[in-house]
This record gives sequence, structure tokens and C-alpha cells, in this order.
Amino acid sequence: MTPEPPVLLPFAEALEKLCDRDLTRDLRDAEQLVWRLTDQPTATSGDVPTADSEIKRREVETIRAQLQWSNAHFALRSNLAARVNRGEFHLSGRPTSATAPGAVVVLPREAVDKATIDVTANTVEAAGEKYEDVRVILGPVPMAGEADQRRLPLLQALLRWCDPLLLLNIRRCERYFRADELRELGHPQLGAASSIKSAEHGLSGNRQLEVRGLLENSWSDLARDLQRRIAGGEIYLTGVQTKPTLMMAQQQIPATWAFDLQFNFGVMSVAAHGHRWTAVECSLDPTDVSTEAEHTPPDPVAPASCAMLKPEEVADLSDELILALLEEHHRRVVASPDANLFPPGKISFIPLIKRMMEARAESGDLLPELTSEARWLEAWIKEKAPTHHTPTAATIENNLRSNYRLLNPRSKATI
Repeated sequence: MTPEPPVLLPFAEALEKLCDRDLTRDLRDAEQLVWRLTDQPTATSGDVPTADSEIKRREVETIRAQLQWSNAHFALRSNLAARVNRGEFHLSGRPTSATAPGAVVVLPREAVDKATIDVTANTVEAAGEKYEDVRVILGPVPMAGEADQRRLPLLQALLRWCDPLLLLNIRRCERYFRADELRELGHPQLGAASSIKSAEHGLSGNRQLEVRGLLENSWSDLARDLQRRIAGGEIYLTGVQTKPTLMMAQQQIPATWAFDLQFNFGVMSVAAHGHRWTAVECSLDPTDVSTEAEHTPPDPVAPASCAMLKPEEVADLSDELILALLEEHHRRVVASPDANLFPPGKISFIPLIKRMMEARAESGDLLPELTSEARWLEAWIKEKAPTHHTPTAATIENNLRSNYRLLNPRSKATI
């Protein structure tokens, strides 16, 4: 079975629910006004000058109504095209031309940018083609000739098998963030991200925090939706275990742990109860792999070659090995004229301090004032890196102010 089929909405209903409702209303009002002025005959009279003045008045009103319609149409079409290009939804319709078949097709994204919308007639003209019975599709769009895939990587499974309304909420939030900002938040990008900073969207500081909170909550809702489907037997998970022991083959992830699973969708990993799996895949059918797969423990004397090391496997390295990698990097910088030191952002202490602050918030230890929390974190990082130049409390406060505001409501700590 397919857990979540696409949702189809009538065009007019979708415009009001998924686009700007005011823009939809303005276009519908303008359409009706133009229709009334152009469809009703002009009254005539034996008084010729009076009839001429009435005709001129109607002509002026018609021109104004057409201009009003043009402005309203442009505004709604721009809003619609932006949402389609972000992947929030797609349009489908039945071509009316003699050269096109009568079957329902998905309108190309690029065609919507210059389409002509008729809300009343439920039609769209795009790229020289007129489409009737237009509908909006939420969720995955079936492609011609595409096989019904029953097994997908974790992220692709989210896009095709989970609640499309939850995916819509994430894509709506993403438009306020650049791609690098989404990566910094630890989330994969589902739709088209913004090209400007979130602060340049004209949002106040509180509104920026609110949108960020909505994005975090939307991802949490999507994770819970996946957990429910795993627990209900709709989706089965497999992955390569990296903790507590390293295995070499795909292993079934227990469905009984569904509501304890913690997902990292960016690197397609799952963790629960001291276990961690990477290269996670989802299947609509029960898997044949064992939950007790044979494994080959890593050789403690001869660690894996760095050439074969994957980023998601770094968590399995010992502190001594990580230190050796850093020392090798320093040696190359000194020995080779072409080697450059990592930029400061790559080895900054701020991400480490941010992670510690999040851990303190989860355990209820976050202090109620940012200044106090920054001083605690300053002392902690000095203790962890006594021979390094570490950030001051003021620097920590400036860099983690927005993060603290998000975490503070969850804390019940007292000084």
C-alpha cells in the first residue's frame, strides 16, 4: 500500500486555502465587474447626447475594471507561481487543444509564471495551451513511466509517503531562510529556499524567532508522522548500525522503538536506546534482513583508512584519533605551500558551545538570564580547552542570543 496518496483540491478552493485569500477575492470581484460591464447592453435613448455620454461613461468604467482585473490577476498569478516553484503544490488540468490528449496532465512549473487564470471558469491558459477542470495536487506527482517504488532512502520516503500538508508547512517556512541558514539549523532543504537573509524579509526579531519555531515544530510533526506510520506497519526501516557496535550490512530497525526513534534527516541516520543506524532506507514491505545481523568489529589497531571514512562515521572515532587528524592537518599547513588552514568558522568553538547550551536546556539546567548562561558557558569552554583562546562571555552572548530565546521557555532552572 502507499501510505499517503496525493491530495487533490478544486482550483478555486485551493487558491483561497493555499494562496493569499485576499488576492483570490480581488481577482474574482474584478472578473465579475468586467463581465457585468461588457455583457450588459448599453441603454439607448432618443436623446443622442445623453446616449453618447452614457456610452463614454461605460467605456471609462470598463477600462478601469479591466485595469483592476489586470493588477489583481498579476498579483495572484505571482503568488501562485512562487508557491508552485517552491514545490508547495502542483497544478493539473485537461488540455483542450486538438493536438493534445484529453487525459489529465501536470502543468509545467515554468508555464505557471505567464499563465492566464480564470477562477470562475476553473481554467488556466499556459504556454499556448488551455487547461480545463484545473486542480491543485498536494503531495508527490506521479511521473509518466515511473515505476511504483516500494523502497526509498529516508528523505525521499518522507517526500512521497508522509502527510503532504506537513511537507507544505515546512516549505512555507523555508522561504524565510537561505539554503546555508537551513543547513546551519540542521535541516535538509525540501523546497526553494530564499536568496536573501531572513532578516531582510522585513520581519521583526520576534517574528523571525516565531518563523524559526514554526519550522522546528513542522519538522517535529513530520518526524512524529513517520513514527506513527512505522508503529502502524505502513513503513519499515533498515539501516547500517554504527553503534554500539559497527556492522557492515543493512539491519532491520525495530518497529517497537518507533516512538523513541530520533531522526537526522540531513544525513539519513536514526538513533534510539544507545543504537545508531546510518544509510537508512524505508520500505512499504516487510524486510527479510535480521535484527541480529552478523557484524565484523573494527580492528582497534588498524583503523579504517581516512580515504574511506564517511562524515557520518566520525562519531565512531576515538578522541585520540580525532586529535591525530587535526595534528595531521596542522602538519600539512606547515609543510606544504599550497595548504591553507581551515577557515575560523570550520573550527570555531561557538557551535560546540551552542550544542552544550542545547543540552543544558534539555536537562533543565539553562539559566534564566542570557548573561548568566554566557558566563557559565565561558567558564565551561575554558575548562575544556585550557590551552586555547576561547570566546568571552560577551562573544557567546552576541552569537547565541537568538538560540537562547528559543531555548529559554523550555527551561525550569533557577540561579
